[in-house]
Amino acid sequence: MKRVLLVVLLLAAPAAAAGPACRDAGLLSGKLVTDICWACLFPIRVMGVSTGGGSAPDGAVGRPFCTCTDAAGVPQPGWVLGMWEPARLVELVRRPGCSPVLGGAELPAG
Repeated sequence: MKRVLLVVLLLAAPAAAAGPACRDAGLLSGKLVTDICWACLFPIRVMGVSTGGGSAPDGAVGRPFCTCTDAAGVPQPGWVLGMWEPARLVELVRRPGCSPVLGGAELPAG
């Protein structure tokens, strides 16, 4: 939910003027849908059952239920869900404050 809210806020925010050396990477465009390896997302394993084709990686959990211990030491029941998802976006730039991922925005570098 936090990721969706972040994307909505980024798309709704007014874009800063892009400098000549800080070009737009085009990530928040159609590339966000077309340049993702959607086949890499599968299989999605829900309660130990693979869905969507593909092959589960070695060591994938096959049991349907699990328990996690909370801070007080009380076990909490749950069900197992496994899939690949991108976790981070790393941006390397030559100029401080330049963000090609945010449409070539110049961020205040202080």
